[in-house]
Amino acid sequence: MIKFSSEQLLVLQRALATPIPPLAPPPSMLAMHPPMPPCPPPLPARQRAPPRLPPPHTPPAADDAVVSSARPSLIPLAPIAWAYLAVAIAVAVSSVAAPDRTLEGALLATPVLSLALGLHALALLETSAAASCLALACAIGVPTTLRAAPHRGPLPPLLCCAALAGFFLASAPRGTMRYVSAAGMLAAVAAGLAAAAAPPYQRPAWSAAIVALSIQSAISAGRFRGQRLQLVHAAE
Repeated sequence: MIKFSSEQLLVLQRALATPIPPLAPPPSMLAMHPPMPPCPPPLPARQRAPPRLPPPHTPPAADDAVVSSARPSLIPLAPIAWAYLAVAIAVAVSSVAAPDRTLEGALLATPVLSLALGLHALALLETSAAASCLALACAIGVPTTLRAAPHRGPLPPLLCCAALAGFFLASAPRGTMRYVSAAGMLAAVAAGLAAAAAPPYQRPAWSAAIVALSIQSAISAGRFRGQRLQLVHAAE
């Protein structure tokens, strides 16, 4: 007779027992609840999508309007020399046509002279503030002084010649041209003194003063040939 212990009997029962089939839900439950699709495996570390960065900051449309409104304006400086030449031609023509009407011709040309002196003052504002202030003084004082000439004789035209000659010398470029401008100033003042000592509005003397001032103006304005004045409009 073979005797088995309790542990041996348990092993024999497990070995001889029929396996239990896996449990499965009935078909009715499968029809009501379809099976979930399997989850995809996680991506490898190298294939993961990079994190999204925030978009760069863009300025608002108001800033664009400020930038567009601050665009500079360019004003050519070449017309300064042409304006001085036009004034000299106007005075010379009036002196040749009617010597006793030279003052009237100069008065008619003073608006062009004032505009040229004002633009000249703006062009010299950064390089020479003293010459710029002198140009503004001539732009305002020359027309006023010439209007007082019929009542005070040849002294007002002489003062105008001296003021313009001083400004053209102060605004002349350094070097040889400044010495030439100084000679032109001496010639203009000497011609004005000769005209003041002679009968009023003597044509030869005033013609020599006009020629000397024209040479000075060409030297002073010639330094701006091909240049432009930049004006920046302030945004509101």
